Amino acid sequence: MNFAVDQIVQEVDDLQQVSRAFDALDIRTVVFQNDRSAMAVLHQCTNTYVEYCTPFTNPWRTLAPHRTARKEGEPSRTWVAIRVDDIHACAASLWEQGYMMEGPRYQSVQLPTGEVVESLVLIPRIKSPSGIPLPIFIERGGTEISYMQKHHSVISPDAILNLRSIAIATRDVSAAAETWATLLRRRPTECWIQTDISAYCVRIPLDDNIYIIFCSPVGEGLVARTLREHGDHVFLLNFTGSHYQVDSSICGTVHRMM
Repeated sequence: MNFAVDQIVQEVDDLQQVSRAFDALDIRTVVFQNDRSAMAVLHQCTNTYVEYCTPFTNPWRTLAPHRTARKEGEPSRTWVAIRVDDIHACAASLWEQGYMMEGPRYQSVQLPTGEVVESLVLIPRIKSPSGIPLPIFIERGGTEISYMQKHHSVISPDAILNLRSIAIATRDVSAAAETWATLLRRRPTECWIQTDISAYCVRIPLDDNIYIIFCSPVGEGLVARTLREHGDHVFLLNFTGSHYQVDSSICGTVHRMM
C-alpha cells in the first residue's frame, strides 16, 4: 500500500493574517469565500497543499467533532492527511493492530468551480498520555491525476516550492516515531541532533519522498517553545526550490524556504 501526503490542514483564528503572511513571502494563495466571510486560505505547491481554516470551517469537524473542537484563543492545531490507495485495507490493518477508528466515512466537497471532490476518510484513535497527534487517512475518488486537475482549476500550483518534510514537536520522540511507523508500515531511517532547533530528531520516509520528522528538545529552542505553547504539534514545514532562504512563522508553524 502506498502512503503519501494528501494535504495539511491547520486551524487558525485569523485567515487575513495568514493571507498577509504569504503575501509578504510573495507566495500565491487563494481565499475561499462564501457570501459573508472568508472560509479558508489555500496554498498549493507542486506535490501537496496546505489549507488554513477557522475552527468553524475545518473540514474534519463534521467527521470527528469531539476531536476537532477548539475554542478561540487556544493553540492552533494541525492535521496531516495521508493519501492511501485502499482505505478499507488500511482500516483492516489498523483494526488488527488494536487501533480504534472513525470511518471510513464518505466525504464530498464542492470546489468554487462547482466540481465535486469525493473521498473516504479514516481517523485512527489511541489513548495516548503524551497527546501524540495522529494522521488522518484519505482515499480520493478517481485517479490522483484527476483530483489534482480539479484543484489546479482553482489555483495553479506554485511551480517553485516543493514540500520536503513535515516536522512534529513531541515530548516523547520514541513513542511518536514508533506509533507513526506502525500506522504507516515504515521504519525510521535516520536520527540525529538538529542543533539549530536544539532537538533530537527521527524521520520516517513516505512513498512521495516527503519525510515525517519527530523532534524532542535537548535544550532551549524552537521545539521546546512549541511544546510549551502548543503541546505536541506540527511546528515546521520544510519547502525546497525557493530562490531564497527564509524562516517565516505563520500561526505557530515555521515555513522554512530553502
